[in-house]
Amino acid sequence: MAYRDTDRAVTHETRKRHYPIHNYVFLALGVAGLLLVFGYSGPFFDLVHSYGGNLTASFAFYFIVAPAVARVRESRMASGLIALLVAEAFEATDGFFGVMTNVYDPLDYVANALGVGLALLVDVVAAHVARTWEPRREVIPEHPPETDMV
Repeated sequence: MAYRDTDRAVTHETRKRHYPIHNYVFLALGVAGLLLVFGYSGPFFDLVHSYGGNLTASFAFYFIVAPAVARVRESRMASGLIALLVAEAFEATDGFFGVMTNVYDPLDYVANALGVGLALLVDVVAAHVARTWEPRREVIPEHPPETDMV
């Protein structure tokens, strides 16, 4: 099959090309958000300091996991589950048994889930936007249809 540049034809190869780029952009945004939480001094100070780190860290971790499971059939679901399991294990083991600092709060589980959910939503929207920006290509039949000329 041949293609013209007017029809949208998104192949697996074109989708793979955009996938890692948005992973790294959103990973950087998650890390930036985590760093900004430490310096935040505005409204809802206690809320942001208590749960903002959990939300941004789990958001960023989703995009760390995503390239590793990109070839899995349900890669977004796998990325979300792995990121959520790691974030919740961090909370349950109090910072991986003291390796990292953590203050236990039951609402941290909710903040982690919200961070992973937000990452999943952003991933889906970014993939949709990447697909709509693909060049349009028209399929040209290999053998033109025969016509009866009488």
